[in-house]
Amino acid sequence: MIHLIAATPWPGFASRWNDCWQKQYIDLLKDSDLVKNICDHYHDAVFRQRNEWMVNHSNRVIAYYNGSAGGTRNTIDYALANGIEVVSNQ
Repeated sequence: MIHLIAATPWPGFASRWNDCWQKQYIDLLKDSDLVKNICDHYHDAVFRQRNEWMVNHSNRVIAYYNGSAGGTRNTIDYALANGIEVVSNQ
């Protein structure tokens, strides 16, 4: 069975998005089996912590990756360093 877990960086993180994107986000959260807020507020490392939490609670990482440096690349590297299988478009 596959469960949908929404790992959000902090509650309300999408509050500055336009209405259309916010509605889609809220609908996704409603359809999730679990919503996990990683932190209670923004700070510099919150996205890294969120990404590491997702890897630490996964058996496999499926990534759509465009080859650039940044969070997705860091998450893939973290997963590989921790023995987690990575499936990506690269």
